[in-house]
This record gives sequence, C-alpha cells and structure tokens, in this order.
Amino acid sequence: MLMQKSTGNMSSPEPGKILIVDDDTYHLYIYTKILEAPGRDIHIAQSGDEALKILMKEEGISLILLDVKMPGMSGFDTLILIRQNKKLRDIPVIFISGEHQTEASMHRGFQLGAYDYILSPPDEEYLKNKVNVILALNRQKKELSHKTEELSRQKEQLEAIFTTVPSLLIVLDKEATATTVNQAFQHIQEKYPEISTHHFVSQLTEEIKTCFLTGRPISKQLNLELDDQTSLIFDSVISPMQIGKKNPELLLTITDVTDSQLAADLRKTMRELEYTNKEMEQSAYSVSHDLNEPLRTVEGFANLLSQHCKGKVDSKTDEFIQLIQEGAVRMKRMIKDILDYSRIGTQDTPLEPVDTVQVIDIVTANLARAIDESQAQIFYKDLPKVQADESQMIKL
Repeated sequence: MLMQKSTGNMSSPEPGKILIVDDDTYHLYIYTKILEAPGRDIHIAQSGDEALKILMKEEGISLILLDVKMPGMSGFDTLILIRQNKKLRDIPVIFISGEHQTEASMHRGFQLGAYDYILSPPDEEYLKNKVNVILALNRQKKELSHKTEELSRQKEQLEAIFTTVPSLLIVLDKEATATTVNQAFQHIQEKYPEISTHHFVSQLTEEIKTCFLTGRPISKQLNLELDDQTSLIFDSVISPMQIGKKNPELLLTITDVTDSQLAADLRKTMRELEYTNKEMEQSAYSVSHDLNEPLRTVEGFANLLSQHCKGKVDSKTDEFIQLIQEGAVRMKRMIKDILDYSRIGTQDTPLEPVDTVQVIDIVTANLARAIDESQAQIFYKDLPKVQADESQMIKL
C-alpha cells in the first residue's frame, strides 16, 4: 500500500465528490488534473480551516486528499477535528506528504484513521487506482447502508402489521408446530383461555401438508366448540412463507367471522320465515274458503228448519235448532279468525276498545263441551274494556 509504483489502469473512473487540501497551489493543480474525470466533482482548499468550512457546507464529499504539513493547522490536526464531527467522521482520507515519511509519521496517520499515506508527487496511476478503489468502496458502503435502512424500515412495517392486524396470525414450521403468534391471538386467549394453536392446527392437518407440497395458499372455514358451549366460526388461510435460506414455514391467518356468520344465518332464517308465512296465509285462505262452503249450507238449512218448525215443535227441539245456529255463527267467526291470524306480521291491525266480558262469553261458548266434560267453573266479575285486538284476545 505504501509503494510508489504503477499498478495499472482500472477500466473506468469511479464518480464521486473529492476534496483536495494542500497549501501548495501547484500541488492542487497537479492532483486535480490527475483525478478529474466525468462524474467527478473536485473541490480544493489551501488550509485546514478552509477544508472544514467546505466540508460543513458541501453534502456528499466521498474522499479527502489531505496534505500532512500545512501552516497553521496541520493535516493531522485537521483530521482530528473531522473525526470528532459525527457528520464527517466516516469520510475516507488519504494523507499526502511532501517530505520523507517516517515510521512515526505514518503510524500517526493510520492511528487517526487514514486510508493511505503516500509521498508527493505520487505515482499517477497508483493515485488514480487508489482513489478509484476508495470511491467504489465508499459508494458500495452507501448503497449497502441504504439497503440496510430500507430492510430495517420494511422489517418495522412487517412487525407493525404483525402486531396490529386484527386477524390471528400463527407461524408454523415444517413440523406444523407453532413458532410465533401475534398480539391478536394473545388477546383472544385472554377472552377464551382454553383456546390454543392446537385447536386450529388439528383441523388443518391435510391442508398444511398440501400447502407445503404445492406452495399454494389454501382456505378453509373452521368451527370451534368451547367447553361452555360457545360456538365460534373462523375463516382460515394457509400461505407458504420462505425467508432467506431458512426452512420453509407457513403463515396461518385466522379471522373470526362468528358475528357475520350469525347475521347471515339470521337473514336466511328471516327469509325462510317470510316464505313460510306467505305459504301459511295462502293455505289458511284456501282452508277457510273450503270450510265456509259446507258451513253456509249448515247455517242455511238450520235457519230454514227454525222457520219451518217455529211453533210446531216442543221447546227442547227449538233449543237444539238454536244451538245449531249459534254453533254455525261461532264456526264462521273462528274461520275468519284463522284467516286473520295467518296475516299477522303482514298487516297492522288497529287496536279498538274490547269488552272483556263479551270475550269470555264467546270463549266459554266455544269451549262449552270441554268445560262440561272437565266440570270446570268459570268465575269473573266487573272486567274492564281494554284497547286490543278482539280476535287475538279470543285466541289467547
């Protein structure tokens, strides 16, 4: 590294921003001529103070060529101040000495962090190659730093996603063993302590094997029954995950869809109920129509019989005929009530004042035979009128 001989040309000059510091104007001119090339920005300074001002003003200085012996502030003193500045401390420095270099002087230069220590005038090709290598290394170092920063940023983003995503995340190794879970999984364990990764992995044995073999994501819905009879529904997605040269892993993403599934089931039930109600209404209308026909015949003949036998039969026969007529009327009312009941929920029935005594009279008449057979006794007194649907009260 210290030999002053030619080492051959490099293919192309490396671009960069160079600062040359020397109190000798001729040396500045020579070094500038040797190092100037397309893509290079060369700055010059004739003292340590001037060099420091340029360094504080200019961004992106890639290399400093620094004379050791200068009036006022020496090259060594200048480098000491450069290394004390956090912004400047990593800039490569090559010392150039116009005097015979001593072992102590060289040792001092390298001790301060110089990349090289060469005599002036230097071998032209050696200086070109040396600067080219340092600029290339510095560029690669900056690129690596940028890539490291980008990777660090991406890592932070992934960690933030892994931490904040509401879905449960489980990382599985090649043995299908859970190696990592996110905070969402920890939260659901706080709510349901009995839940473990095994509850999910055990339901996905075949899917995990297939995902490892094919490298393709697989979806499946999972049902979980807890000890307290709580039923939970989850959507799961198994995705392959390869990080560097590590063994392949799987990412199991689990989303709790219990509430949305229950809502969907409720909507389905409501649709089925609506369909059933329509069918019941149609059926009730058909039945009421079919029952009304023979009932009108019974009622008609009972009326004719009443008129024909009026005053010609005993009182007992008149009572029987009257019971037939009253039964026909009650039957007509019951058929109408069945039809009205089938329409509940499809139309609003206005509430009206209802005489509860009259309601009881109708009900006891409808249930007369059952009351007689059971020898039941019905007691009531001074019942009020209420706002209600009379037909519904009768059914009740």
